[in-house]
Amino acid sequence: MGDGTHRILTYGGEQIRVNLIPRARPGTTLRIRVHPDLNVEACVPDGTTGADLDKALHQKTRWIWQKLRDFRAVQEHATPRAYVSGESHFYLGRRHQRWTRLFGQFLGLNKLYPVVVMPPF
Repeated sequence: MGDGTHRILTYGGEQIRVNLIPRARPGTTLRIRVHPDLNVEACVPDGTTGADLDKALHQKTRWIWQKLRDFRAVQEHATPRAYVSGESHFYLGRRHQRWTRLFGQFLGLNKLYPVVVMPPF
């Protein structure tokens, strides 16, 4: 299903839209990417037939669905950012605390915490 720019996969009653991105050079590797914003892309090499593409996507449908499920689980626990001092964020596998200073205050050398300088309102 779908036209030349995307395909629709169905797994467990859920429809997954896969955006197709053509690769200029010929090859045999189909690259599938699942992004944290729940977009799914497939880089399709030149010369790939529709039947081969559908077969490869069908084989990877469960893997795509699992990745989407994992990203949705992470998004459930994400809190909206308020950009205030002391707020913590999960980044690169660790929890980091944000320290915000007003514009013009001395920041010093702080390598432990990310410091955001905000202009006065």
